[in-house]
Formats: sequence, C-alpha cells, structure tokens
Amino acid sequence: MTNDTTHHVILSHKDIAPERSAAHRMDLGPTPSHPLLDILVHIHEDDQEQVRLDAAVQLANKLGADITCVQVTPDISAVAMDPYGGAYYVPELYEAQTKIDESARDRVNAVLADRIRDHDWRHITGHPVQALVQAASLADLLIVSEGRMLAAKAKPKPLAGHLAMAARAPVLVLPEGAALDFSHPVIVAWNNSFEAAQALRFAVPVLTLAAQVEILVVGDDESAPTARDAQSYLARRGIASRINLVHHPIGRTTSSLLMDRIDEIHPSLVVMGAYGHTRALELVFGGVTQSMLENMPAPLLLAH
Repeated sequence: MTNDTTHHVILSHKDIAPERSAAHRMDLGPTPSHPLLDILVHIHEDDQEQVRLDAAVQLANKLGADITCVQVTPDISAVAMDPYGGAYYVPELYEAQTKIDESARDRVNAVLADRIRDHDWRHITGHPVQALVQAASLADLLIVSEGRMLAAKAKPKPLAGHLAMAARAPVLVLPEGAALDFSHPVIVAWNNSFEAAQALRFAVPVLTLAAQVEILVVGDDESAPTARDAQSYLARRGIASRINLVHHPIGRTTSSLLMDRIDEIHPSLVVMGAYGHTRALELVFGGVTQSMLENMPAPLLLAH
C-alpha cells in the first residue's frame, strides 16, 4: 500500500550556528556583503501600482536603498496604416500619451514625496520586457506585479515570467492586492540548483527583515545535505533559519506540495530559483515556476 501522507522534518539552525539567535540577528541590519541599494519599481497605471510603490518604499526605508521609478511607454509614433502597408506618424496619439505619462509622473511623485527622502525617474519608450530588463541591468531588485503589461483592464500578460528569465536583477513579483508584510516566515525553496542558489544570494538583504526563514526541501534526497550549506551560508550572514524536509508522496507534484506549505504558514515571501528547466518546457509540461506564477499564493522573489 502506498503511503501518500506528507511528512515534515524540521531541522533547527542551532546545530549550524548556535550563537546566532533571532534576537541577535535583528541588531545586525542589512548584510554588508550583499547590500540592496538600488530598487527599480515598474510604473504603470493599473490597479496594482500602489502595491508596488508601497513595497518599494518599505524596502527602501528599511534597507537604506534608493528607488528608481521606471515608466515604459509603447512606441506609438507610427501607428496609422494605409491599405498598402504604410505606417504614418499620428501626432494626436503621441500628444495624448505624453499627457498620460506626465500625469502618472506627477501622481507618483506626489505619493512618494512624504514617504522617502528622494527617488529617480526613468522614462523609456519601447517594449515593456525589453525596457525593464535594460533598466534593471545594474539594479539590485526589480519590483513588478504578476501580469498586466498593457492597460488596466487588458488581459494579464506574462510580464513576470519574461523578466524572471531575462533580467539580471532578482524580480520581486507581487500578487494582486497583497502587501509586503514580514511578520510571517519567509520560505526559501531549495533544490540545490544554480537558480536556487542565485535566488538565495540575491535575497540576503530581504531575509534580514524576516521574522523567520524556512529552507524548504521537497522530496529530494540529493538536495537535503546541501540545504545545510544554504543554512550555513545564511548563518554566516547573521540570518537564523530552519530546514524543512518534506516527503514527496507518489502522485503529488513539487509545486502542489510547495503550495500546501504556503497554505499552512502563509509566508510573507517565497524565494525561489526561476525556470530550472527551460521556460518553453515549463509552459508545455508545467513546472514549479510556472505554477507559482499562475497561482501567485504569496509574493515571489525570483532569480534565474
């Protein structure tokens, strides 16, 4: 008979670094080896813009970072078409879009004026993914929402998935209406992949804010020993953590077990590597990253 019960084995951080208590960790502040100094936030007039701004302000104030607002406008300079395939410049459309952009800038500047010491503004004309990837090339974090590349009522587009694959900076993806709140544990999804290690390294400054950190290993005997290495890596940076080894029952997917744990503890954030398999394979056959982006049970910090 097959046992399909999910089992958890919790390993404390104390065996790794007993001198690093959570109380002691709170006095250390952001780790100097991995500072988070430059935060980019996607500015787009949709119903999630305020959520992105709130998260950026919260992280900037707690970690001493600077905020750069990145506004992307699609190139509409030549949009009128004739029957022969010609495209023509339409000044009225350009002027209307310019007014919309200026209004958005005034609105965001007013929102941020009393909340942070200063911020920068970048306006880029082009495709949203390409523009944000370009802008984030030297950033420490890029904040976006789960979808919506176009107008507020447009069908959601896979903006976050594209950015997680292409951006050099880690991508913080916020679910609809979800505020960034560090009163709950942070889950670090660990499978000993390059992507998971990359996400862990990038997440260090944010993890200093976490109430608790749980390194979650789902049914992978080969990854379990290296979770100790990840725990040691965090401990040396003053971050206490525990390891949760979850048995993988037959017939269950890794993403479903991860979702179960998220439902149990309601984490403030899930840190994970993005697209350990190619994105095309995940789109066709499914995968953990794709499942998380489709369901968005919690804020995600992704790195590829």
